Amino acid sequence: MKIRPAVIGDEKQIASVHVKSWQSAYRNILPDDFLSGLSVEQREKMWRSALERPLKEHGVYVAEDSCSQIIGFANGGPNRSKDSYPDFKGELNAIYLLEESWGNGTGSQLVEAVTHHLKGNGLTSMLVWAFADNPPARKFYEKLGAVFLGEGTININGIEYGEVVYGWKTMPF
Repeated sequence: MKIRPAVIGDEKQIASVHVKSWQSAYRNILPDDFLSGLSVEQREKMWRSALERPLKEHGVYVAEDSCSQIIGFANGGPNRSKDSYPDFKGELNAIYLLEESWGNGTGSQLVEAVTHHLKGNGLTSMLVWAFADNPPARKFYEKLGAVFLGEGTININGIEYGEVVYGWKTMPF
């Protein structure tokens, strides 16, 4: 397995991982009709835009298998909820892996890549948001040393879902 910065041309594989991982990880959290309606094409446009106009502080990293296929990605940048959590300068915005790659260390390596990127941009603390009803994600962040900070909600398709926020005062890597 290889971790590397994402580049233009990766957007289709990133989008595919994004959709498939949502469909796996959020089964029983989000409605089935919502998950089945997720579009690789829409996510591909979003990721193409992000990769074509990168912001210095934001980093997108991918994990490739031995056949150079993307099996996961993570991205991070400045804390988007700095009004609520001003002591945390960076944020792990997303981390998604294909289900068959869960539990093999890939997620930790992606978090490590993002934290090095954030530290390189002067962001030395970090937080992450997760669905409250997603125990595997919560355990993953706790295993990496994150501390529970609080709760919130996110509106997806007109429905409110519980979220939790975890943070690292010192980066885990």
